[in-house]
Amino acid sequence: MQPATRFYFELNAHRPQLGFLSFDLDDTLFHTGKVVRSANEAMVQAMKDRGCANVTIPDFLATTRSIRKTLDNPTTYQDLRKLSIRKAFELSDTLDSNADLDVFVNDCYEAWLNERHAAAERFVFDDAIETLSQLRSLYPDACFAAITNGAGDPLAMPNTLAPFFDFRVSGEDADIFPYRKPHSFIYEYALQKYEETDSSSGVWCHVGDCLANDVGASAKCGARSIWMCLEKDEDSAASRLTDQKTPEWSTAPKQEMEQRAKQVEEGRNAVSAKISSLSELPEVITLILEDSRELE
Repeated sequence: MQPATRFYFELNAHRPQLGFLSFDLDDTLFHTGKVVRSANEAMVQAMKDRGCANVTIPDFLATTRSIRKTLDNPTTYQDLRKLSIRKAFELSDTLDSNADLDVFVNDCYEAWLNERHAAAERFVFDDAIETLSQLRSLYPDACFAAITNGAGDPLAMPNTLAPFFDFRVSGEDADIFPYRKPHSFIYEYALQKYEETDSSSGVWCHVGDCLANDVGASAKCGARSIWMCLEKDEDSAASRLTDQKTPEWSTAPKQEMEQRAKQVEEGRNAVSAKISSLSELPEVITLILEDSRELE
């Protein structure tokens, strides 16, 4: 029996139960940078195969950032990516004039999305599957869900994450957009879906790597927030939201990054527990549940 499992069974049998366990996806269950780079490579190759011979990933990301600056209204990441794909084709001097641009745009986006999920299965954190399996065994009546702003979907990852999740909620969904994390609406929507399941009631824990989008935002909605801090230096992990440089795969404008950064300190104060690897999660949840019992 694993130590966390033994610890679990030694606790008072009447303590509060875990009812709802939700996860962020990017940099919480898999390496986002590696996943998005691989997806971008697949998309660019699909564009080249269809006659957009000179396209490169840096040029594509620059085009995407340029388009974002011209938009007056919020747009989904999917629509923004498709606009950028279309623009690249329109600027290409090697495209067949008889090409069906609508079909090409959709094909290239699907190439990106399919590789995003395939790459996520390749780059899932080493301890993710074992940890999720252990948690499912410890809490068979709990509801497991993903709450993400992006296009990732664990239910589209049949060889790794899919067996462990009951549903996924995304800021890209038509009934949620534009209320992405850290807006409370996306969490309230996920809570409503949880309440519609057959899972037992109990404590809600949310796990995520972003102090603003995950920790602070979910805590405001009633979650016991668990910060997935991959960096040994806690201050470095928190400050990356305020850095001048953004990840190479990101097309978020600096203003958006700065706005998120303002919520970091609030999120830091809302941390119920901090982990540096998913393998720590079973024992941390056990301790949170024990703490909840003592507060009753």
